[in-house]
Amino acid sequence: MKKAITITFSLFIIYAALTGCLHAMNQNQTALDQSQLQLQNKNDNRQEIFQAQFASQQLVDGENAIAVTFSTALETTQNLDSYFSIFTKEGVAVEGGWILSEDPEVACFINIEPDTNYNITIHKGLKARSSSSGIVTQLTQQAKFQVKTRPVETMINFGSKGFILASTLARGLPVSSVNIDQADIDFFRIKELFINDFFSEFGKQSKIAYYMSDELNQYADLVYSGRWDLDIKKDIRTNINIPITHISQLKEPGVYVAVLKGAGRYDYRYSSTWFTISDLGLHVRKYANGLQVQVQSLETAQPVSGVQIEAYNAKGIRLMQMKTDGKGTAYMRGAFQDLHFMTARNNRHITLLLMDVPAMDLSEFKTATESLRPVDLFVYGPRDLYRPGETIVFDGLLRKHDGRMTAGLPIKAGIYRPDGRIVHEFIWKNRHLNYYHHEYSLPADALTGTWRIDFEHAGHSLKPYEFTVAEFLPERMKLTMDNPECQEDIKSQEVTGAQGESESQGGTESQGGTESQGDAEGQKNTKCQ
Repeated sequence: MKKAITITFSLFIIYAALTGCLHAMNQNQTALDQSQLQLQNKNDNRQEIFQAQFASQQLVDGENAIAVTFSTALETTQNLDSYFSIFTKEGVAVEGGWILSEDPEVACFINIEPDTNYNITIHKGLKARSSSSGIVTQLTQQAKFQVKTRPVETMINFGSKGFILASTLARGLPVSSVNIDQADIDFFRIKELFINDFFSEFGKQSKIAYYMSDELNQYADLVYSGRWDLDIKKDIRTNINIPITHISQLKEPGVYVAVLKGAGRYDYRYSSTWFTISDLGLHVRKYANGLQVQVQSLETAQPVSGVQIEAYNAKGIRLMQMKTDGKGTAYMRGAFQDLHFMTARNNRHITLLLMDVPAMDLSEFKTATESLRPVDLFVYGPRDLYRPGETIVFDGLLRKHDGRMTAGLPIKAGIYRPDGRIVHEFIWKNRHLNYYHHEYSLPADALTGTWRIDFEHAGHSLKPYEFTVAEFLPERMKLTMDNPECQEDIKSQEVTGAQGESESQGGTESQGGTESQGDAEGQKNTKCQ
């Protein structure tokens, strides 16, 4: 009896366990189905989301435009004007057409006016670009936006302050203009005795008020006045170079100041700039305890010796003077905390350089590609592409961060394959003027890809050098000569003017070749086919 009860109880427990497992499995399957359904709905919703996100004023291809940005790229073959409407605040329809910008998610309308309110409507049915699955999505709801364009103020001024224009290479003065298509410019030549006084008074001035004209006339003589027509775009800031090379009064070397105004416009202050007509290019490096000066000819790029270098403070008081040596260099010792400007004089040529202005803004250039190191190795070679089995040739110059010489210590170097394994180590010893040279023969079965050479100097890592190893063929040319008389041997002087066909056959790195017809000269032993 007890045995039967035990068996029955055991069967009950097994049944209950199986029932619980099946229930749990059903719950898990239900949860999994719900998760998949939610994921599918989410993906479906993601595919169906196509809407106009915002509208704003933008600059498109150099033109002011109203741009509407969408969440997905638009279908390029549809007529956008059928789905867009644009009106002024007063309800007047604006003439013009809608186009796609370089970004297919942005539609643009160019024919707009400044300081104007616009109402934009995007109608249903606008198509998005079909997805990879072939589904075409349309705009399901009408979208409306209001955009007020920015006001535009007319202006004209010089693009910068202070120029050195080579006497034979001058291109012109840069001018920026908004909605002013004619410019009047007065050119003054600074008197030799008042150059220092002019820079003390006007050196940093970007505009000259009308009441300062009397003082300017004390320092300078008016040598030329002229009017220039400017090719500008409506409501957009346009940069133009004003040509001055044809003006004979501005060919004489010296210091000049130009005063600019819009034709027929009379303001309280006018844009001004100074410039020099000179062949002297002045380069100055300022250190904590001195100045290093380099003077070169702007026309020939050769160093100029015997140039008088002078340094002045803001009051026009001379702080230092000396002449350049045979290499066109000069070094001035001192802190020069109150240095205002420097001059370089040689015969009639004079060049000025302001020294207490902000440093050049290089933020738009990609200059900070490497971290600053107190000592660095500048490695170079005849090429950076090699085949397996070839010999790599590379050279190096060890210098301080400012380009000056440093102690020539041995450099530890290692050559690494593309997979990161080191294949060659050596100690690089310097030669004269910290010049380094090394050659390494690649094995015939060298891995293809980017190889790297790491350098270490006095316990510090230097900038690595990279080169590429690839299987490629050198460029070749196949030449087929026509021999209508079937001569067995044609001498070089007889082949002049013969018609032929040449075909450039590039290696594996160059895609294919180009064919050309032409005359062939100087070919020997062209056999009859």
